[in-house]
Amino acid sequence: MRLIRVADNGIGSYSTLIYGDTPLCVALERSKEDPRIKPISPGTYQCARGMHRLEHMDHDFETFEILVPGHTGIVFHWGNLPTDSKMCVLLGMAFNRVLGQPGISESRNAFARFMEILKLTDRFQLSIVEAFTREVA
Repeated sequence: MRLIRVADNGIGSYSTLIYGDTPLCVALERSKEDPRIKPISPGTYQCARGMHRLEHMDHDFETFEILVPGHTGIVFHWGNLPTDSKMCVLLGMAFNRVLGQPGISESRNAFARFMEILKLTDRFQLSIVEAFTREVA
């Protein structure tokens, strides 16, 4: 699986998640420009199925953790805005404005589709690539 970062507006990094040769969904991460968050560096990582709980939740849910050295709890989940994540990867069906801000839409549908496609998989490899050039002002 490949996560191809296509743009970064200083708040969020916008990507396409590719499964095989087919775009599966879009993705959103908190931007490198946010000094409180250190995003996942480009590279290749193992992902493992497991249970996770987001800070605001009172129950666990099944997802895949991205096994980033020196970090724990970096997972794929739903959310619409960069602020819905710390280092995690949010999944959506389209890039859209949400509450007047750039974001992604139909996130729960995209997450369900992601989990359905991987229902027989416990581990997979994820390559993260930046396919854009950061402009210098």
